[in-house]
Formats: sequence, structure tokens, C-alpha cells
Amino acid sequence: SLNALAVGETGLVFVGGQWTGEFEQTPVNGGCQGSDHAYVQAVKANGDPSWLQCFGGTAEVEAIDVNSDGYIAVAGSYENGINLGAGVVNSAGGTDIFVAVLAPDGTIVWGGSYGSPQADRGLGVAIDDDGIVYLSGSFRGVVAFGSHSVSAPVGANLFLTRIDGGTPSWARQLDNGGVSPTLRLAIRRGADGPIVGAGSFDGVLDVDSTGPELPVTAVSQTDAFTVGFNVIGNPTFFNPIGADLRQEANGIQSSAGAFFVAGVFAGSVDFDTPSGPLPALDSQGDLAAFGLTYDYGGTL
Repeated sequence: SLNALAVGETGLVFVGGQWTGEFEQTPVNGGCQGSDHAYVQAVKANGDPSWLQCFGGTAEVEAIDVNSDGYIAVAGSYENGINLGAGVVNSAGGTDIFVAVLAPDGTIVWGGSYGSPQADRGLGVAIDDDGIVYLSGSFRGVVAFGSHSVSAPVGANLFLTRIDGGTPSWARQLDNGGVSPTLRLAIRRGADGPIVGAGSFDGVLDVDSTGPELPVTAVSQTDAFTVGFNVIGNPTFFNPIGADLRQEANGIQSSAGAFFVAGVFAGSVDFDTPSGPLPALDSQGDLAAFGLTYDYGGTL
């Protein structure tokens, strides 16, 4: 599978996902045995492969980002064990979260693993120009990011953590207790972020369980949302997207002046702007795609 894609300033394209079987190209780390590897491949503008990195084990890359210096951050999930450059790391049970930073030549700079005995997923990653990594995903139970823990007593919650050189400096949670919430990330290049996210939830989502934000209840089976954070993890805006049957925000990408969100919906949905709602979209009975452009204040 190919789950994630990022484009570097040098023109290299980075793709990642899960590969079953052997690679034709020799990986940077000498090779992976078995099947269902997590991989990252750098591809030149003409389509020729540049390098390949794989992590072994039963694992899957879900997100990739690259900064202006060519350092690549990857995030995903694994079962049993994974090699993040310093030997095999064993999961706490179920599915655990992994994150790694790769040098421009594909070698692993550092890697980290986080999880509970239940099902945890790394879904979003962003790396700034100082090499600071922001990691997001879903978790169940209690997960420790270094000395910072998040807790989901019931169902799955969302998390966001900041990691500097492999050491988490804080962790935040978005309370949901749902079935399979998602949160993917992007960052505005330059000092001080900001970090923006897009995802989906069912049930009730509390974006800031420590602050004054009111919980938001999904109005359909699954609602989409966009959210902004400052560099200490405090939310700066939140926009729920929901109507009729189902909405999912599956991708997010940033530029200098705006960020872009893509997803799918079923039924009808409308989007609010400062000048009023846009004309409602109708999926005509099946799933349809949508694309949105926001400024970094969260305005459509």
C-alpha cells in the first residue's frame, strides 16, 4: 500500500506505506526479511528511485513530512516489534505507535515507540525547520510519551505530542471515546509554526479537555474537522464539518499562506465562510470527494 506522500524542496518525492514481499531495491539498512514491512522510498523527479528505507516487522507508514533541510519525519503503527535504527523495539501489546526521523540520505537519525496494551495508531506527523517533530494519532488506555501521559478510559481518544531529538516535551489529548477517530497534521514553515490538523470523529469530541472549549457532538455517523494548535499544544481554532450521513478529512497539506484539506462525504454537506455558507454539496447517493482551503486562523 501507498499511504503517505511528501515533496521536498530538492524535487525528491517521498512515499511510504506497507510492502508485502521482497524489495527490488536494496534498502539503506541492508534489507528486510519477511513481509508487511513499513517503508519509505525517495523518488527522483524523473521517476527513478533514489533510496529505500524499511523498518521490518509487521508495520505500516501512515504519514510523512519533510523540512527545508531535507530531513524526513515518518509515523505509523506496528505489531510485535520494529527496528527503528537501534535494534528491535517490542510493542506494549496490540498495535503501537512509531515515529522516526531520517537524514536526507535515508539513514535513521532517531526513532521512538509509544503505546498501551490496546490499539494505538500514529496517523499524523510534521517536522519544522529546526527538526522539531509533532506527532498525532489515536490511542486507547494509557500511553506515556516520555514523562507525559495521556489517558482514554473508554474507547479511543486523539493525541498530539511534540518531540525534540527523540525526547517528548509535552503531550495533549483530545477526548472522544469513539470507535476510530483520526487526526493528521501539517505545519506552516518558519519559526513558531503554527500546527494545523484535520481528522474525523464519531460521538463527542472535546478539543481541549483542560480548557474552556465546549465538547462538540457529531451530527452524522462520522464528522470531519479542522483544528489549529500553537507550539505548546493549545488549540487556537476548531471547525467541525458535519451534515447528513458521513464526512471524513483524510489529507492535509500546508503552504506559506494557507493549508489545504481533502476528504470524502456521503449525503449533503455545507461549509461556512465569513460571508456565509457555500452552496451545499451533494454526493448523489455514494461517496464523493471534497477539497477546502483555509488560512492559518482557521477561516475557510
